[in-house]
Amino acid sequence: MTAPGIDIREHYEIFEDLLTTALSPRKLYEFGSVPGVGGNKGDQPAIYGLLDVQRRPYTPQAISGHADVTGWAVTVVGVGRIRDEAAWVLNRASRALEELVVTVDGHDSTPLMFDAFDAIRPEGDRHAGRVAYTYVL
Repeated sequence: MTAPGIDIREHYEIFEDLLTTALSPRKLYEFGSVPGVGGNKGDQPAIYGLLDVQRRPYTPQAISGHADVTGWAVTVVGVGRIRDEAAWVLNRASRALEELVVTVDGHDSTPLMFDAFDAIRPEGDRHAGRVAYTYVL
């Protein structure tokens, strides 16, 4: 049996749509695509989120050798000019993600569970922090 929904693009699009709505009117970006950062054209936004979705090892799969489920991690970095702006992004993202069940390829995931938090701290002329959630499909 093969694992359902292993195309990372399907997972990314679900969370991109969800978090774009949750962070409105602020923007959500993929890592490396923020205007005004890393040589990208434009001005860096005052407040924004960064999204990353990754497939990750799932222990029962490693033990059994079966690939009938996959583990996933959703990470959001909140960025703002001051700590409170970055916290706003992380709060909105967490509200949208906490215990959410997503459907990929007709299969429902486990509820998203809080996994990690990196405290908000200065990053150049901005402040940034990170929150991560995990789920299994």
